Amino acid sequence: MLGFRRRSDFGRSNRRKGGVVPGEDTVSGPVVVLNGDFTGRGNFIIQGRVESDVALEARDVTVARTGSVRADIHGATICVEGEVHGNLVGLESVVIRSSGRVRGDVTAPRVNLECGGRLLGSITTTEKSEIRPPSRHDRTEPL
Repeated sequence: MLGFRRRSDFGRSNRRKGGVVPGEDTVSGPVVVLNGDFTGRGNFIIQGRVESDVALEARDVTVARTGSVRADIHGATICVEGEVHGNLVGLESVVIRSSGRVRGDVTAPRVNLECGGRLLGSITTTEKSEIRPPSRHDRTEPL
């Protein structure tokens, strides 16, 4: 099952048993490759490869165990179970699971790095009000 967490609670899952909520979640399957910027307002589950910036307003972004991202991710809650080469900016929290690997900087009010999870970069914890939403002018080249 994918590692979803309620934005208000790291400890309990808010998803039903299947892991995906129809109408709320966008899933990029294991064989999908996305290029170009991805923006939206729903939850995004990455099971395949993404080589573009991901900016989701007030929603969850999950990089599944099979997921690989080479870009920055902005979202309310970010959960990494797979691999990310880019910066993570969580408005509420960032969770790097034991299977997760991140090469980039992490910024969020709450950061949880599980035992076994790997991070090559820095962690900045800050107030939610100090985190600004992404701008097209702020884009950096993927690693």
